[in-house]
Amino acid sequence: MPPSEEQIREALKEVQDPGTGVDLVAARAVREAAADGDAARVAVRLGYPAKGLRERLAAEIEARVLRLDGVRRAEVEVGWEI
Repeated sequence: MPPSEEQIREALKEVQDPGTGVDLVAARAVREAAADGDAARVAVRLGYPAKGLRERLAAEIEARVLRLDGVRRAEVEVGWEI
C-alpha cells in the first residue's frame, strides 16, 4: 500500500531547506507529495535561486522518501520561484 500525502509530508519534515535551516514543510516549499503504487513524487519550490543546492537537496529528499514503507522509486523535482 502506498504512503499517503500526509505520510510523505511528515517524512519531509526531517529535510531542512539548506538556505534557511527550516524544514521543507514548515517553509511551505512542498508543492506536491503523492504516491502511486510503489512510486512517490515530490515537487519542492524554494523562494530563492538554488541552482547550486538542487542536486544535493533532491538526493536528500529522495533518500528520505525511499525509507517510507511501500516506496521503491521516487521522482523529485526541486526548483525555485522568486
